[in-house]
Amino acid sequence: MTRIYAMLGYISTTDPDASVTRREKGKSKLKYQVHRGVDQKCEVITATEVTPGEVHESHRLESLVDNHEKNTEITVETVIADSKYGSIENYLACQDRDIQAHFSSLEQTQQGSGTKKGIF
Repeated sequence: MTRIYAMLGYISTTDPDASVTRREKGKSKLKYQVHRGVDQKCEVITATEVTPGEVHESHRLESLVDNHEKNTEITVETVIADSKYGSIENYLACQDRDIQAHFSSLEQTQQGSGTKKGIF
């Protein structure tokens, strides 16, 4: 079965960490996600993470904040991000750490989008 998926392009025989993802109306493909933390004042990338494409941005916020603080030795006071970071867990994590969170709710952004049958 794995060989069939590999022939269809859904599994990389040379890079098993890549995962199949698909953007809306796009083609399924193997890819990675690059997550970045940026110092707004200096416009310098202070934290990066590369994950398989299936890893959602909402799962990387705390790690990016931790890496930013480690690399800069500066405590994060404000996070500005797109709605993909707007999970309840991220709002709560920011609140627990006294970080002002400026991002839209992921749930509200995705309302009405539904799921697609036969996406892969």
